[in-house]
Amino acid sequence: MAARTTRFADGDFDSAGYAAHRPTYPQALFDAVFAFHRRHRGAGFDLAVDVATGTGQTALDLASSFAAVVGTDSSEAMLRSAVQHDRISYHCCPAESMPPSIASGSVDLIAVSTAAHWFDMPAFYAEAHRLLKPSGTLAIWGYCFMEFDDHPDVTRMFHDFARIELHDFWDRRADKVDRRYSDAEFLQTPFAVFQRILAPEGMPAVAMRRRWPMRQVALYLRTWSAYKTFVEQHPDRDDPIDVFCRKAADAIGADSPDFEVNVSWPLTLLMAKNAVTD
Repeated sequence: MAARTTRFADGDFDSAGYAAHRPTYPQALFDAVFAFHRRHRGAGFDLAVDVATGTGQTALDLASSFAAVVGTDSSEAMLRSAVQHDRISYHCCPAESMPPSIASGSVDLIAVSTAAHWFDMPAFYAEAHRLLKPSGTLAIWGYCFMEFDDHPDVTRMFHDFARIELHDFWDRRADKVDRRYSDAEFLQTPFAVFQRILAPEGMPAVAMRRRWPMRQVALYLRTWSAYKTFVEQHPDRDDPIDVFCRKAADAIGADSPDFEVNVSWPLTLLMAKNAVTD
């Protein structure tokens, strides 16, 4: 069995590349989360916690709406590269055990961005339930392998590359995102109210779409831990991302190696709270 790295491997993860080349989340996603949050008349915007914050992009998005944001991550390397803001503080800790400075029943919103598949979900749900105010909201989302919107043949080729060629180099927990958080560990929660929404199917406004040159696609793919592990174990093999990009260019019939493509990422959104009062 091939050795595998995880997203939280500290010290050698390319946090700068992760921050620069991963897609960001649309404002419509946050609008949907905030609308769900406001369904409880007592819902506040005092304190949000961004769990597995990475380089702090979601924490920064939350800082425009909350008086204070705490970003937590188990990787000190990621936190060293986290964006700084006067409303954001960072703590290095596991998702299942928040810092003691965050009091029980004090949090308005807990957010998790494409990271819950690494968690012990029953333990995390219990911790989130403890920390949230009675009016508080838990929002978990994650995106799958991207699609080439105008070229279904390239999408199939890409999914074969991601799921088959790199199969042995992924941490198997990443499969949970590909299954769109449908496993029982995600669906069984201590919360009275729970929703699972698939986008864009069930929420068209929440669509992660970009028009990218292929060089940007390649830079994004090089942030994958599976790619890094492949290169480490097979330094004499052709770069698999270069190979895929050449095949994509041939399939599309592109004249330039830096042609542009419309890409999107299917997204899953889980939202939970103890009650609603609308």
